[in-house]
Amino acid sequence: MTPQTAQMAAVAVVAVFQLLSAMRVMRATAERPDLTGLSRFVPILLALFVPVIGPFIAGRATDAGIRPTLLSAVGLAAGFGLYAFLGAPTAP
Repeated sequence: MTPQTAQMAAVAVVAVFQLLSAMRVMRATAERPDLTGLSRFVPILLALFVPVIGPFIAGRATDAGIRPTLLSAVGLAAGFGLYAFLGAPTAP
């Protein structure tokens, strides 16, 4: 497997976990009727686009029971692990 393929696989794994994290935040914000307008959508956007810090902030803002940060951290670890396992370039 080429390094480019390994990198693409790792990015895909991280993206899947980020999507799961954003879905968790979306469900948590739906349970909060006091959130309106931008305060409803900003945490979801943070969870989608900021790998670890965004879900942490969004999880704190929505008082989610299960922290989306855990999903993000697992996703990043799985992505980096997959990248290393599938043939990332190593030092000679």
